[in-house]
Amino acid sequence: MAHKSHHWRRFYKYGIVGASAAVINLAVFALCEKVFGIYYLLSTLIAFILATYWNFTMARKFVFVSKYDSALKESLLIYLVSAVGVCIDMGVMYVGVDVWELDSILTKVLAIGVAFVFNFGLRNFVIYRENI
Repeated sequence: MAHKSHHWRRFYKYGIVGASAAVINLAVFALCEKVFGIYYLLSTLIAFILATYWNFTMARKFVFVSKYDSALKESLLIYLVSAVGVCIDMGVMYVGVDVWELDSILTKVLAIGVAFVFNFGLRNFVIYRENI
């Protein structure tokens, strides 16, 4: 039972950190696309990179206990997972904007939600897996 509650506590904490990263992701995306007129997929990439850095830093501090000797090795694993995440993010953006013709901001919110579930799952059960 403690095993499940441990994952739920992590999920809750990651939700708070993830929400702050989502705000950064959405704000940077909107700024890039709507204010500076940068193509929406490039805006998606810029926002994702900045939000991922924030998320990594805050999650490492408040959610996950690192088991790695090297912050470089840990960050490379995070960015490897994030490389898949950015492909998912950009895929959702492309389908939402170009195929379904949805508003880019609405689509970005959907993409952030999909990325959240993917990122938490891999971080919790793979990168920061613990033997409880």
